[in-house]
Amino acid sequence: MESPYQPYVPQQVPPPQGGYVPPAPGYGYAPPMYAGGYGTAPILSPDPARPIAVIGGRPLNGLRYRMAASATRRGAVPFVLLGLLAITMLTIVAMIAAWDRYNMPDFWISLVVGALAAGIFVTVMLGWRSAVRHAVEKIALRQDSLSRDPRLAGPYLTEIYSDRAVMLSAHGQAVIPFREAGQLIETSDMLLLTDRENRAILWMAEDLTPYDADILRRVMYTAVPAQVRRIRGQLLPRLSAPLPLPVLDGGEPVELMLTCTEGVRRRSFSSFGLRWRLMMEIPLLLPVAMASVSYAGFTTSYPADIAIAFVLWTALLLLVSGIALSASNRKLTRSLRPVRIAFTASGMAVNREGFTYFTPWEDVNPRRRKDAVLLESGAGTLTVPWTAAEDPEAFRALIERVTK
Repeated sequence: MESPYQPYVPQQVPPPQGGYVPPAPGYGYAPPMYAGGYGTAPILSPDPARPIAVIGGRPLNGLRYRMAASATRRGAVPFVLLGLLAITMLTIVAMIAAWDRYNMPDFWISLVVGALAAGIFVTVMLGWRSAVRHAVEKIALRQDSLSRDPRLAGPYLTEIYSDRAVMLSAHGQAVIPFREAGQLIETSDMLLLTDRENRAILWMAEDLTPYDADILRRVMYTAVPAQVRRIRGQLLPRLSAPLPLPVLDGGEPVELMLTCTEGVRRRSFSSFGLRWRLMMEIPLLLPVAMASVSYAGFTTSYPADIAIAFVLWTALLLLVSGIALSASNRKLTRSLRPVRIAFTASGMAVNREGFTYFTPWEDVNPRRRKDAVLLESGAGTLTVPWTAAEDPEAFRALIERVTK
């Protein structure tokens, strides 16, 4: 039976014309010397099946994850300032309208409502930043635990091609085509390449030699679209000799392999991102409601008009968000792609669109149903019908065995 680890075996790189110089100890891909020295060689290979470079790396721990998360995090200050500016402008409109009516109580009510909206908005933004930090810290602690796990920890290598980057380890792989990159972030400590679903390949400066860093930068800045590049410093490699490349064997025998269609994890109003977005937008509706009833209200009471308008604007926001959410879920349903799952004695490997994740059975929570099994792990939840396997009874027996 085919092994899910077969793609992880490093490719044999044919030597360039003229041959390589003697390789450094433990480094099977020594750079060729050119007449002009390092950094002057032609980079892009016309053969997309031939790696331009193969680079070793060390496991992702919590500190590295925090650094990568910090690099990808967008600043909240511009959004806060824009929100406060909008609140201030709308409050001024309402106060001017009250002044024109010679109604000082409404004038002071407008000022209080604007200040209240600004306070709620700032509080929600601070809460959102705290929630993001908590989520990052939770993942970082899990990553620290995984990096100390002898079953999962270990070095990896990345193969750099003219059109893609491939990360290979004993228990997983990641493939990111350069033309489908979501972000390319360079700092003095790292080079981070993500796809449009925020899956990433990370190169740390402490794992790179000057030659490796030069190859990476020249390939990335040639092949990755300019609009997704974020330069926040120049990568400063810190190794004088390259890391040894790990020898990745074929992995353990596969007991069962199947292909299924991944069930859609539908978004809802309770999802993290949408929930916090609504919490940020709703305080902005207070000054909007106040400004909208400044010249024509529903009743003779200004506070009652503000409350009625606020309820109507909030209902409109929820309606529009619900329509957009429904359209997004329909789009997800149409874009379903097959998922390959390989089961071994120690865990399962899930391959989604070029990314493979291995999870030990200790970290998998199988939940059996009549027609399917739900496989819950740190990588998400998969609903796998029993009929997805060629032998459903063997599949049931395997799940029965690992849940004991």
